[in-house]
Amino acid sequence: MNKKIFIFLIIVILVGTAAYFTVCKPGEAPISNINSFEECVSAGYPVLESYPRQCKTPDGKTFTEDIGNELEKANLIQIDNPRPNQIIESPLFIKGKARDNWYFEADFPVKLFDDNGFLLGITPAQALGDWMTEDFVPFNSTLLFAVPSTPKGRLILEKDNPSGLPEYAEELTIPVYFKEAPEISQEFMTVNIFLSDSRFVGEPYFDCSRTIVVERKVPKTLAVTKTVIEALLRGATQEEIIVEGKGT
Repeated sequence: MNKKIFIFLIIVILVGTAAYFTVCKPGEAPISNINSFEECVSAGYPVLESYPRQCKTPDGKTFTEDIGNELEKANLIQIDNPRPNQIIESPLFIKGKARDNWYFEADFPVKLFDDNGFLLGITPAQALGDWMTEDFVPFNSTLLFAVPSTPKGRLILEKDNPSGLPEYAEELTIPVYFKEAPEISQEFMTVNIFLSDSRFVGEPYFDCSRTIVVERKVPKTLAVTKTVIEALLRGATQEEIIVEGKGT
């Protein structure tokens, strides 16, 4: 009896091992550990060259590449550069075309955030030609931006909304990768930076009494001054801008 049980266990182990290497080739991540398009591609599974691209695992799961919301906004605004998931660096040249109601006085704001929500840069996109038309009007802009704190980010092209009413707000979101991706440190330190208080817009920026102190967790390093300056240049996070009214 014991011999039969032993043989049965050996068969179960062999079948399980064979199944594992059939589904998960050497060097590939187990299917259960794959939770995104990027992880699926890195594991070597086939990619369907649709738009957006799709990656499928042997167990039937499908992961779709994040391209932002450009398909949903295609009738209002289209971007030629940068394209979704493009690698970018500063200065970034931006070009595309938008309908007349995306502009106000021939421009609209463009913002770049990293994945931690830090605002890295902001610039107006300028209409090239007469913007008072129902047709698409080309635009371009050049954006200088600060050092990111994450490898990925989001370029936001906002519909100019002088009314400030949320029902008229729209934006095109384009995911991007940064060419100079930061190294991820295992240790962090806390520093304080001073941001201008938006309640005193128009006041002299050198008045240090009209600032707000915020804490930042930054990678631990001997180059403290450089790290603090980079954190300061990133300015306020998107949450701080919207909720707490803090600005750079």
